[in-house]
Amino acid sequence: MDSPATCLNTWKAEHHRKILFSLEEKEIGRAQNEKSKEYFSVVWQAETVAKLKK
Repeated sequence: MDSPATCLNTWKAEHHRKILFSLEEKEIGRAQNEKSKEYFSVVWQAETVAKLKK
């Protein structure tokens, strides 16, 4: 049987991994959100220019 210290260290390592994974997910989400904003801005500008040329 594992000692209580070993179990605690295992729990801490798992908890740390979950936190890191969560942070990575947030960063990915943030990056995707920024790309969406950039894409929307480019499309919106292109549509506006196209309307002005008519």
